[in-house]
Amino acid sequence: MANIKFSGFTEVTSISGVQEIVGYNGTQNVRITPANLLSSLPGGPFLPLAGGTMTGDLLFDDGVVAKFGTGQDLRIQSIGDQGYIQNYTGHLHIVNLADDKDILFRSDDGSGGIATYFYLDGSDVITRVSRDFRASDNIKLQAGSSGDLQIYHDGTHSIINNSTGILYINGPTVYLRANQNENAIICNANGSVDLYYDGSASPKLLTTLTGIEVEGDVGINTASPVTFLDVRGNDTALPATSGTTVSTGTRLRLASTAASTLSASLDIGIGTSSRAWIQSTSIGDLSDGNRLLLNPNGGNVGIGEQTPLYPLSIKDNAVIGTNKTVLQLQSETITNGGSMNLDFRVTSSNAVDRYVARITGVREGNGALSQLQFWTEDSGLYQRMTILSGGNVGIGTASPRGKLDIVGNTDNDTDFLTIQDDDPTANSHRPSIRFRSDTAQIGQITSLDNSMRFSVGTTETSLLEIASSGNVGIGTTSPTVALDVLGTNNLSSRARFTKGAQTLQFGAARDTTTVPFIGSETNHDFSIIANNTERMRITSGGVVGVGTDGLFSFGSGSESGTFIQQSSYMGISIASGQTAAFILRRLEDGTLQRFYNSNTVVGSISVAGSATGYNTSSDYRLKEDLKDFDGLDKVSKIPVYDFKWKVDDSRSYGVMAHELEEVLPNAVSGEKDGEEMQGVDYSKIVPLLVKSIQELSAKVTALENS
Repeated sequence: MANIKFSGFTEVTSISGVQEIVGYNGTQNVRITPANLLSSLPGGPFLPLAGGTMTGDLLFDDGVVAKFGTGQDLRIQSIGDQGYIQNYTGHLHIVNLADDKDILFRSDDGSGGIATYFYLDGSDVITRVSRDFRASDNIKLQAGSSGDLQIYHDGTHSIINNSTGILYINGPTVYLRANQNENAIICNANGSVDLYYDGSASPKLLTTLTGIEVEGDVGINTASPVTFLDVRGNDTALPATSGTTVSTGTRLRLASTAASTLSASLDIGIGTSSRAWIQSTSIGDLSDGNRLLLNPNGGNVGIGEQTPLYPLSIKDNAVIGTNKTVLQLQSETITNGGSMNLDFRVTSSNAVDRYVARITGVREGNGALSQLQFWTEDSGLYQRMTILSGGNVGIGTASPRGKLDIVGNTDNDTDFLTIQDDDPTANSHRPSIRFRSDTAQIGQITSLDNSMRFSVGTTETSLLEIASSGNVGIGTTSPTVALDVLGTNNLSSRARFTKGAQTLQFGAARDTTTVPFIGSETNHDFSIIANNTERMRITSGGVVGVGTDGLFSFGSGSESGTFIQQSSYMGISIASGQTAAFILRRLEDGTLQRFYNSNTVVGSISVAGSATGYNTSSDYRLKEDLKDFDGLDKVSKIPVYDFKWKVDDSRSYGVMAHELEEVLPNAVSGEKDGEEMQGVDYSKIVPLLVKSIQELSAKVTALENS
């Protein structure tokens, strides 16, 4: 069927006037009756025309908006799992016009059901809440036309604010609690007001018809009373002085209104620098210095002492080591040179008042200096001990020259200073003198039964011991010789003497060695003296000289003695006119000296009778590969000269070392033109001479026989 073109449509308002509806199914035009069209569409029929009846559900897909109003101001839609009612103009009214009916706001109850959270009660005309109501931090629940009453939580604290009028909390009994179940305040109708602490079972304070009752300690201006009544202030109250008025601050006053005692009052207060005070004065005239009586009818008085055993007992209960004044005597004014005394007196049986002792504080100069004097009675007061302002103590002198100066007359063999140990146990006495710094013990001198011990530090470990025998021990408590030094390491087993930069040390061991030593520690020589004369010297460079006090030098040097130079030379120097050096073998013939090459003997010097032998190694056991040689040929090649020595112009016969070296090298030492002069061992030419004589003797014999 070909497409049909329609034109000239006529509008109809009723479906009954329509016989067929023409449409297009994608390939061709089709006809369908209206009844068939409505019955075949999913979801039911279309919306009825105005005034019609809706007989089915009205469905809107997600995002499809139902709009109401000329300006489409009210809109309802669903987006995903969220539903929205939105009003863009004017107020949004939800109105229930049914008499005595409610408007309910319902939602899921968290368990799969539906619950009413709050509703507007139309019969009681009230808003009712059926579930817990929670406001976020700083969201206020306000009451009053201007929101004068506010209740909210600021994230840390819960707050009730009332900005107008009085905040009333009414009830027959009103409880104010902490932690939900701890009573804090209970207001009982026609009864008491009770105050509790930390949920206590009974009130700490309650009002009564005649006053208050308190359980426990009471603090005024303090939350931590430590006594039954603890009164504290935020300011000081100074004691009254003549001509002043009573100052404010932390002060208690006890006074009487009786006519006979009207002028007397007892004030207790807290002054500056944490000082508490008690003062007896007059209410009307602060210049009155009323007496303050302590136990006027007898009895002991304790200051810092709970059980005083004496008329006045003063005790300092501070931690040991603290610096606190226990008793202070003060005069308002003391002139230069003036003094203030603390007297000890006694009234004897004959009613004579006598001195026992006196302690005197003396002002010196402008008052910046002072001294303390101690006096005793001996048919009069005599000054026995003085402590000057600088700390010097004098016993028997008023002008001590040191920290302790003892002056007296000991003609009667009395001791100046005695330190005694009264321990009755034998061999256990140890009276001592200890020396301390500002923080710790630094030394001690201890007298034992059989020795005197000196130690350093906090222990009694002996560093120096003087035994009863007179022997002195360092590092040992049992010295067996006049000076006995015992060390635990190389340093502690040595002694050192120093003058300026020069030092002398001797000890049992040095560094890691175990060899005793004596010598100079610094870059200076060390000498050994006998009969007040230097007999031996070891220089800082390592030269050892015996019988000399100078360094050995060749040429023009005049030092004599035996010299040993480390890694260089060893020798004997004899001065002009002195006896030659000698080596003596007593009472028998034999070797005087041996010469070694490494650990092998290669020569010696020996004596026999009146002769001396100079021996070099020649044992057959040292030789091999024996060969004959031409002695005359070698001897004839050796130039021999009559020559003069340059040193003293004396003449002699001999060879030139470098020329002999060409013929007989083993008879020459050194190198031609070397740093050291060459030398010749003429004894090594002797075998050539012997061989030459043998060859000449053979020739003579052959000539004689021919």
